[in-house]
Amino acid sequence: MTNNPEKRIIGKIAETIVEEMLKEIGFLVMKLGQENTINPLNQLPYFINKCTNTENFKNFWLNKDEKNIDEATFVDKLPDFVIVGSNGKLCLFEVKFKRKGQLYEDVENPKKNDDLLFDIYPKAHLFTVNLEVDKRIIDEGETYDEDYAKLKATRFHVWEYDGKNRSGEMLLMPRTFEEFLKEEFNIDNAQGIIKKYEDYVTKWLSVESG
Repeated sequence: MTNNPEKRIIGKIAETIVEEMLKEIGFLVMKLGQENTINPLNQLPYFINKCTNTENFKNFWLNKDEKNIDEATFVDKLPDFVIVGSNGKLCLFEVKFKRKGQLYEDVENPKKNDDLLFDIYPKAHLFTVNLEVDKRIIDEGETYDEDYAKLKATRFHVWEYDGKNRSGEMLLMPRTFEEFLKEEFNIDNAQGIIKKYEDYVTKWLSVESG
């Protein structure tokens, strides 16, 4: 958790925007981060069983002992939400506010990197709330122009783990939230709701709004 109060406030606003948007779209949402529940891991089985029996919640993260991850890091990186769609599918969401859309990377202190989430919870999703989208957000390729145009057109991206390259570096793939909804939950009628909450990002999180 950051010691910067301004960053904490901005982060909470972004988190609330995502939470309310998910609920309005129709998801069942449970706050999961360490600051929200005394022992969220113990509450998860009850929550999942009340929603669906089609997924085993234990498959959504690694045992911390398997990768020698210390207790503090394991809890500190606990995702913000667990959500369940009307089709019974479960997702873990971590929410981050990004001014340029890029994930944070600190070579000298990798424990601060955004991708550590996937090292502990490989099937989680990182939901970014963006003010802008930098061209370096994705690598250049045959479909770069098309992919970048889609990402630039929205303030909401969903990142997921896509394996590792030959050097052992994580491959992370971003999608627009609209694509995520369609491909994972077969929801294709949420454009109006998404636009409503994108406007809230502009209203409450942009420099101009202050």
